[in-house]
Amino acid sequence: MKRKLLKALALLFALVLISTGCQQAAMKNVVAPYSLTGSQKELLQYLNMSDTAMLFSYRSPDETLSVTASSYVLEQGAWVKNGEGTIFWDGQDKEHTPEGVFTLIFQEDRSFEMSLSAQGTSSFRSDPIEFSGDLTSFSHARLSEEQEIQLDQEIPVALFVADNGNSMPSFSTDTYFSPETFQDMDIVQAVTLTFSKTP
Repeated sequence: MKRKLLKALALLFALVLISTGCQQAAMKNVVAPYSLTGSQKELLQYLNMSDTAMLFSYRSPDETLSVTASSYVLEQGAWVKNGEGTIFWDGQDKEHTPEGVFTLIFQEDRSFEMSLSAQGTSSFRSDPIEFSGDLTSFSHARLSEEQEIQLDQEIPVALFVADNGNSMPSFSTDTYFSPETFQDMDIVQAVTLTFSKTP
């Protein structure tokens, strides 16, 4: 199963990177939802990943030397990191491009397959989340519009919530900064991107 997923991820990346150049040219130091073409959307449907795969494009400030993707789970009102990956550039490399793509795939075991792509690609996975009870309500939010990049500040791009109740509060990715909103929820997960001047 993991091999199949990695192949799917590689194919998806290939399709994305073919059209990245045109889309990135209009961006100005932002993270934004990646606008998929018809064929890319169709591929996700074939792979049954339309609701579990998320893609984001970014153009970071010129002084950026690293991009870090972090995944968290909410435990007793505090975010606890359970996965992280970084892609970075050599500060002496004058030819590096600050543009790239971040891909996030939500797994059945509530782990994340993540990939950061720019001049190279870094792929990694978060820890799965175990839960012994029944989960009956599910919801997620993803970054829905351009978000300006501030160096060394986290940008939440996705939230996933699960609970055993019959109702779910409404939230956006910015709710990441107000974890008390989720105090009655059974499982809350978040994924963020951080752009930094240090490798």
